[in-house]
Amino acid sequence: MKYYLGVMFYNFRLEILKELEYAIYSIAWLIMIPLSAFSGYYVLWLMTQQNGNINGWTIGELAFLYGLSMFSHAFQDMFFIQTRFIDYQILEGSFDRALLRPMNVFFQFCTENLNICGLYDLIPAIALFAYGCQKVHFVWNIGNVLGVGIVIIGGTLISAAIYTITGSIAFWTRTSGFLVDL
Repeated sequence: MKYYLGVMFYNFRLEILKELEYAIYSIAWLIMIPLSAFSGYYVLWLMTQQNGNINGWTIGELAFLYGLSMFSHAFQDMFFIQTRFIDYQILEGSFDRALLRPMNVFFQFCTENLNICGLYDLIPAIALFAYGCQKVHFVWNIGNVLGVGIVIIGGTLISAAIYTITGSIAFWTRTSGFLVDL
């Protein structure tokens, strides 16, 4: 386990250094991702302003759920972004490198890239979740915190599994981008 963690942190360190090489690119994503997430929330806010609520859901409850989903999305983007692009690695032959190394193939595949943009997804996730918690009067106790943590981990793993399954179809069809986009 210690060896695997060492490899993972080394790969993540390289990814951070790679991101810092192109600072303008990172700054553009840092602006665009929160702007996009807050725009989505703004649409929900407009809809609730016109209708009072959405099928009984108040804006506070929607902010809570939207923030919660943003956490799962952020962690999925950080750690499992490669699963969306399996087809490219298969076509280029770079996936074969993982088959030759004496490590778990899926572990190598998931830890070879750390998507820094997933960290930028945490900005709106924290803001919207905090706002939603305040609006729904979320009680911060150990049970609720563990429950939220389990929901976030579960959402992350479900999303990663869906992308892995759709991406893995590329082993038979040579392309799976259309399914991943779907």
